[in-house]
Amino acid sequence: MISATLVLLVFILFVYNYYVRNGKNGRLINLIPGPPVYPIIGCIHPFLISRDDLWTFFTIACDTYSVIFKTWYCFVPVVYISHPDDLEVIKDFTFLFLYFIICKLAVRWFFFYFNKLI
Repeated sequence: MISATLVLLVFILFVYNYYVRNGKNGRLINLIPGPPVYPIIGCIHPFLISRDDLWTFFTIACDTYSVIFKTWYCFVPVVYISHPDDLEVIKDFTFLFLYFIICKLAVRWFFFYFNKLI
């Protein structure tokens, strides 16, 4: 009984892993370069080291993959951005995206409200 439960649990983890990594957001994240990823555990094994070695890992990863790279921690993708200019572009894009959503909602409300009056 216990072995059947463990087999079922591992199967569910593999299915969830496939769903997360090959879903819409997972496919977009996988386009970003990064270290190799293992099923279920992701890329957590290089981070089980001391802080000095961790700094060395990040500097090597920035040199190897690019200024922007990704890792997977179990089922959670993490994107590292190590250059301030790239952060500035993302910040501006986020502001414009939120501004667009607010304007779109305001226009919908405006037309809905005035169409009721007519």
